Amino acid sequence: MTAQAVDENAADRIAQDMLDVCVHGGVLPPPPDDLWDLFARTHASIRENFRIPATSLSPVAARVLFGVAACTQPARLAGLGTYVGNLFAYLAGPGFGPYRCYDGDLAIGIEIDEGAAAAARQNFEAAGFTPGATFETRDARNPIPAIKPWQLLLVDADDPHRRKAVYHDLLVAWQACLAPRGVVLAHDTRYPAFAEQVAPYLDLVRGPGFEISVPLPVDEYGLELSVVR
Repeated sequence: MTAQAVDENAADRIAQDMLDVCVHGGVLPPPPDDLWDLFARTHASIRENFRIPATSLSPVAARVLFGVAACTQPARLAGLGTYVGNLFAYLAGPGFGPYRCYDGDLAIGIEIDEGAAAAARQNFEAAGFTPGATFETRDARNPIPAIKPWQLLLVDADDPHRRKAVYHDLLVAWQACLAPRGVVLAHDTRYPAFAEQVAPYLDLVRGPGFEISVPLPVDEYGLELSVVR
């Protein structure tokens, strides 16, 4: 067994432990039995076909994102600040990727940089994602009107002036569009350099509008998983 295989297996176990805690705590429904097989095949397609200038996404974070989506199986999900689509791909993978455990309806990545959005479209097409996963170039502070509510929302934007402080404004703008028991995931919520910036966001998701919000220590950047009341 190679060192890379050992690292992949270790990442599977760590991610499984985090998902188990969420499932046993009633935060998430159980994942499909073939979760890590689906992940491995999706991951191989992303790794082979995506062109990524740089990323802070860790192996454990990728697995947890994929696992959360596989557990919740959202028909409609949106990503706010998706850059070239690397992180969003793991969240969209279970329902829109080349190896799926369910058939999603709509996955929209919102990115203000047209060049990054175009690269994301190319990445998703090259990796075999379905046409239901797409990208729009727009300011994420203007939510997409929801004929049906969004069931999963990723917050990962980076404002050039306010940096991660924009998380709070984004969630306020989108909160009315979210389904009851919908899940919100925010990236970079544990990174020390962003602690002051994300504090208002964390106060919001740990307040009365949400049933529960839990930090997931996937790496030094972290994820926050919140469930809408």
